[in-house]
Amino acid sequence: MTKRKYYLLGLIICALLLGTVYYFQYARHMAPCPLCIMQRVAYYLLGITCLIAACHNPKQTGQRVYATLLLVFSAYGSGIAIRQLYLQSLPFGQAPACAPSLNFMLKNFPLHETLKAMFYGSGDCAVVHWQFLGLSMAGWSLVFLVGFFIAAVVLWLKAKIKIKKG
Repeated sequence: MTKRKYYLLGLIICALLLGTVYYFQYARHMAPCPLCIMQRVAYYLLGITCLIAACHNPKQTGQRVYATLLLVFSAYGSGIAIRQLYLQSLPFGQAPACAPSLNFMLKNFPLHETLKAMFYGSGDCAVVHWQFLGLSMAGWSLVFLVGFFIAAVVLWLKAKIKIKKG
């Protein structure tokens, strides 16, 4: 499989995951919490990087640049997913109090306060609305983000090895 096909596969995975969460949001009426939205941002960044890389079909140096971006974005998303899983593991009543909606915070609070609330999550972030095979959405998100991270490490190492050979 060529590098371009790997990037296209990453793009398709991101599109399917985002399509799935929008299905749950609009068809199943499950409103996303701030941490869920931040994980979506990670998937958008991963998908856009994969799209650009697939169109560019990079050589070794470009492949390392794209792999580095994928590493950063998947690590960012993994950190957010881990935070949400931590909140979901807390006993009932120990999670932080519920925060206002993201739209309300963006309109009425300074940006730094909104970002702080998003990073710390809210009581809504601790609620598990859906599970599959024992994992919540945050758990599945972490599985896919770790997969992206591992794939990016492999791509980066392959590009580095080719540069040393050449």
